[in-house]
Amino acid sequence: MTNRHHYRHSDHFAARYGALVWCHKNGLHEFTRGEKVRGFSHGRQLPGGVMALKIATLCPEETALYLPLHGGILSLGDAIVREWGKLGFVPDAYMGNDPEGVKHGLRRILLKHLRECEFDHLLFAHGAPWIGGAKAGLEKFLARLECQGG
Repeated sequence: MTNRHHYRHSDHFAARYGALVWCHKNGLHEFTRGEKVRGFSHGRQLPGGVMALKIATLCPEETALYLPLHGGILSLGDAIVREWGKLGFVPDAYMGNDPEGVKHGLRRILLKHLRECEFDHLLFAHGAPWIGGAKAGLEKFLARLECQGG
């Protein structure tokens, strides 16, 4: 999971496919009703070659998941959402007491990951996936933020 809030139906998938459910160790406190969730740390490789990249801006366990297959796939969870084909942030109400500071932090960490990861596709917790050309699209979105002072 990219963060503790995304457990949803993970137990059904785990049971059906014999899979393990993973969440960053800082989010494990959420699972108090016997959910079988394993912890990981940022910077670690998870099963299947998935790399856990630190976001930790919206919440301490926020993680981007990177898989270097098919041109590279980056799952951003809640760091960026995609509505009607456009990239954006979750509503300010979900960003705590300093939404502009959170947006600045997200921009900074995402620029770092853009420099370090090759990917062509983006997956989101909210919104349709972006298949092909996603890195350039994310770069444009982040550049617009800089121009707007974000």
